[in-house]
Amino acid sequence: MPKKDIESCTKILDCEKKNEYDPKLAHRILTLAGYYVTEDNVRMYVELLKKKTLSLQELKDYIKENNGLSPPSEEEIRNLFKLLDVNKSGEIDLDLLKYGLTTVGSNKFNSAEADEFFKALQINPSETKSVKIDTLVKGVDEMLSTFK
Repeated sequence: MPKKDIESCTKILDCEKKNEYDPKLAHRILTLAGYYVTEDNVRMYVELLKKKTLSLQELKDYIKENNGLSPPSEEEIRNLFKLLDVNKSGEIDLDLLKYGLTTVGSNKFNSAEADEFFKALQINPSETKSVKIDTLVKGVDEMLSTFK
């Protein structure tokens, strides 16, 4: 998906017309514009600048400094899931995957989000106990294609 003009996105989401964006709003603007970014990463950038909000120029600088904020490659996704393949079978136990999604990293899922993730990938944990890494990679890559 081609990136949208960041200025147009700020006009859509800046309801108060303050032209200053807290991390939550900045994250929404960047996501609307088609950039792959987490709210935590935006928050860290704001803290790094020792500010509470970002200007439009600072949003543009953030994009430049982070090389366009592209999603992970298929290989990066595959390598992440391989870490959970304890048997080296090419499959991941769904209980282990859910545990990993809900406990690891700064952007961990809650239980409902993990269930929605499975649903989006058309995985029914009550019908299957494991999933092929290739299936996960393909599904996640399709989800992230919006940001490519």
